[in-house]
Amino acid sequence: MQIITKEWNTDANLRVPEWIDWDSSLCIDIETTGLSPASSFLYLIGCTYISNGCFYVKQWFSEGIDQEEQILKDFCEWASGYRCLIHFNGSTFDIPYLSAKCKKYGLEPLFEGFEQLDIYKRLYPYRRFFPIPNLKQKTVEGFLGIGREDLFSGGELIPVYTAYVGRLRYESCVRQTPNTGSFDSSSRNARDFEPEQMHKALQTEGRLPHIPADVLKEALLGHNREDVGNLPKLLQMLSYAEAFRGHLTLETARIEAVQRPSAPVTDGLPDMSSELILKLHSELMFPVSFAITAPLVLKSETACCCRISFEGNLCTLTVPVYQGEVRHYYENYKDYYYLIEEGIVSHKSVAGFVSAKYRRKAKPEECCYKKAGRFLPQPENTFEPYYYKEYKDRFSWFELTAEFKNDPKALTRYAKELLLCLTGQTKNPK
Repeated sequence: MQIITKEWNTDANLRVPEWIDWDSSLCIDIETTGLSPASSFLYLIGCTYISNGCFYVKQWFSEGIDQEEQILKDFCEWASGYRCLIHFNGSTFDIPYLSAKCKKYGLEPLFEGFEQLDIYKRLYPYRRFFPIPNLKQKTVEGFLGIGREDLFSGGELIPVYTAYVGRLRYESCVRQTPNTGSFDSSSRNARDFEPEQMHKALQTEGRLPHIPADVLKEALLGHNREDVGNLPKLLQMLSYAEAFRGHLTLETARIEAVQRPSAPVTDGLPDMSSELILKLHSELMFPVSFAITAPLVLKSETACCCRISFEGNLCTLTVPVYQGEVRHYYENYKDYYYLIEEGIVSHKSVAGFVSAKYRRKAKPEECCYKKAGRFLPQPENTFEPYYYKEYKDRFSWFELTAEFKNDPKALTRYAKELLLCLTGQTKNPK
């Protein structure tokens, strides 16, 4: 077994959520020869932690499968002083795998009392809003501009570790056998040992050339070192998750007139509409600026899209204002008659005096009153009175009044509810 500790070049003042306590938090990533703890081996455990204001990466490396229990036991003893584990999809793989191995060797289940911060799971509900094809760790690192030297995936490293164990034994035998030549790495082309050449050989030939054990070991350590060493930087992504969860404060709100590209022209002037623009402040900086369009699904129309943009520590939410006619539907349509000649609905207490041939039972979609004006969509019937364009619409509307525009609490509540809905975290009331 080898234990390797190296300082990692990450700013200890990295802007991450304030509730992360580095004194009790530990980033973790493991490397194994397979997915099942029952039929594979643990050969590397990597951790990132802070000591004296600097980040360090500490790795427990098994030089053979017979050292699995040793690296696990030593790691558990060392990590027992921490209380929070930070990982990337570790809830699905790393933690269950380690727990199963602890059980196998009769070790105390260290992780049961730990808090867990799974970066992947925190980001997963919002995956469709990020301008990246997937949420793989390397993809997220690329989005944040984090460079890597490692080219391998965890699965590709399995044959690398197998080759390392075999090569290590061979080199040991050569050194211990008299009158036997030793492997001289200088006799081979140095390019054969570069990560690019190793990766290419593994992909094209399905095997590795005769590479010294120490070179193979560095490939294994380097992959894990970058995986676990980059986790503190990935915590910056939580700024978006916190924003989508509504952890923002209102900075400004304004109504802005806009011209739709397809707007008709009347009297020589284009038809103008307007938008509500809410600028919301985040305690965390957004590491990358980008904008997305998120639709509210309405039965009566194909699109009612809001725009969400991130820049600096501002999240800007742009909501289209609807100008036109909406309807407020009465709750109990069975209490109303439809008056045939007048084309209106009236409560039974009044319409009951009208001759039966001039009235009929009202249908649900007929029991309403109409109102014209400017309106905002709302995912829940928070602001009253609430209206619908059509009876079966999933989302309601409320009137954009001067009182609402000048009420910071109401604007903040509206913004948070809209963000929760746009990201699928709440259900509409209908």
